[in-house]
Amino acid sequence: MKVPVSQLQEGCVVARDVYLKTLDPLIKENTVLTNDDIEFLQTFLVPEVEVHRLKDDGTSFTPMVEQPKKKFTNNQTSSLFQKLFCQTIDRYDHIFYDFKNGGEPDLHVLRPLVDRCLKEAVRQPKEIFFIGCHLDQPKSYVPAHAVAVAMLSSYLAHKLGYDTVKCKEIGYAGLFGDFGMAKVPDYLLKKNTSLLPSERQLIQQHPLISYQVLRKDASFSEDIRLATFQHHERLDGSGYPLQLADSQLHPYGKIIAVADVYLALTADRNYRRGLTPYHAVGGMLRQKYGALDTKTIQILLQSLMDYSIGTRVRLSDGSLAEIIYVDEKTLLTPLVRMVETDKIFPLNQKDGLTIQSLS
Repeated sequence: MKVPVSQLQEGCVVARDVYLKTLDPLIKENTVLTNDDIEFLQTFLVPEVEVHRLKDDGTSFTPMVEQPKKKFTNNQTSSLFQKLFCQTIDRYDHIFYDFKNGGEPDLHVLRPLVDRCLKEAVRQPKEIFFIGCHLDQPKSYVPAHAVAVAMLSSYLAHKLGYDTVKCKEIGYAGLFGDFGMAKVPDYLLKKNTSLLPSERQLIQQHPLISYQVLRKDASFSEDIRLATFQHHERLDGSGYPLQLADSQLHPYGKIIAVADVYLALTADRNYRRGLTPYHAVGGMLRQKYGALDTKTIQILLQSLMDYSIGTRVRLSDGSLAEIIYVDEKTLLTPLVRMVETDKIFPLNQKDGLTIQSLS
């Protein structure tokens, strides 16, 4: 039976080779899936996999029922951070779709809201790390992602020791990195199957379009423009659009790349369920999503650990727990307190029990 990747479980047996624009299969037939395999499939945006009805241990496989995410809207919160976030998304959305329909984008109307957002990101950074896990699917992914990337990039730059002016520049570069996606056909943005080579090439032109938009505005520095253009490049030359390597990359772009990958992984898309922040950072540390700047990932990791204490999570057995302590070695198996029983224990003492989602 075909099952969405987000509903697979450890122990499922693959019934047919899984391909994705490769000559060799990503996962071979009869593979017994591990949690790492499932995360690997999510990383490569595989929408579904054909598996047998019986798991490796002979028990019947029942696809997991996904927990609904908490809604995140203006009506449900008075938080300044969240209000600013939603207002800025709305403003960005208007400019983005005006550009999509042939208009000339007036980027300056975003400045007052964005400047306040970047200040709030430094003041309330905890909000940024979990924002992707509490968003309903917006009508457009790009505006929400763009604002979140701006805020997280600016915060990471602050933690890396950049001054206020440079933090703002990095935030603006993150904001406009995907602006060129406005010129990508809608059917490609909504596609939930593998992209054809020609389609992938079309999507990979969006950083160039973003750069060209910013070049028309003298108020944006060349540092901002270059970072916008390079945020999908990777240190090992595996990125796009030019396959540039470490020494050729602007330091701003390296920071934005980390923020962009983290937020993309933790957000729900129409073709897959978002990862938890812990699974996302764990994969980034193992360089599963391309060669990213290690120093920036370490700042991301440390901040996530600092702000995780007291966070409630849903475990893989459906129970609710609160994180008491977490470090790099226990990112997926932290010390938790069970909400119903008050028992405290590290998850690595319970075979197969891991964090499934935020609650």
